[in-house]
Amino acid sequence: MIGRNLGLLVAFLLQIVSPVVASTSYVSLRSESDRDATSVKELISQASKDSPLVIFRFTNYPIVEEWRLDEGHAPYLASFLESGDSYQDDFTLEDVSYSEIFNLGDLTLSASELLYNYYLKGKTVVVFNFERPNYELAKVDEFMESAYLFLADSVNGIETVVLNVVRTTNSHRAPDRRAKVEQEKQPDNDVLSTIWTEGLIMCLIVSLLLIAILIVAISWMNSLQISYGALERSTNPLKKTK
Repeated sequence: MIGRNLGLLVAFLLQIVSPVVASTSYVSLRSESDRDATSVKELISQASKDSPLVIFRFTNYPIVEEWRLDEGHAPYLASFLESGDSYQDDFTLEDVSYSEIFNLGDLTLSASELLYNYYLKGKTVVVFNFERPNYELAKVDEFMESAYLFLADSVNGIETVVLNVVRTTNSHRAPDRRAKVEQEKQPDNDVLSTIWTEGLIMCLIVSLLLIAILIVAISWMNSLQISYGALERSTNPLKKTK
């Protein structure tokens, strides 16, 4: 019984800590053979050498939000996002076989320069995996359209193109957010602490200065009294005869 409870506790903790990866996929073009598909996994399974699938996958870049902020000035993206055809899916690149995967960082090469030396005939799936958290939206839009046109010209049968946007969420991020808030508040506390310390030091310095002045004043008054008493004795002859 104890072992079973311990196992349940460990499973619960792993569920809390492990990241939950979900994604939304938008379909721009669709062949007649996959009209009834309900997920990207189905589209992948139905892809063939004669009807390959193209996937533009964004693992970190919030391309949908950027497109909305840009007020739809990326026309090729609009063909995905305005189609109304989307899936909530959680497929991974491990689900893709007989494929060619291009992991993209900086878009230093154009799509044609990137694809020119690759022989892609016979591939069932071609994936462009955009890994960076930030891109220039217009450049991404141009790259995607150029890549599709290049593939459509060099690989026959491309009828389905998918835009896949990954979202990763952790249930343990709330403490992280609290930690971040505490870190953001920390500079204010440091400033207050610094001000308090400097003020205390100034008070101590002023107090020591006043004490020093008081000691000098007392010493000066004592020496003045001694000098006055000696002067009084020297100027009073009666005190000398007594």
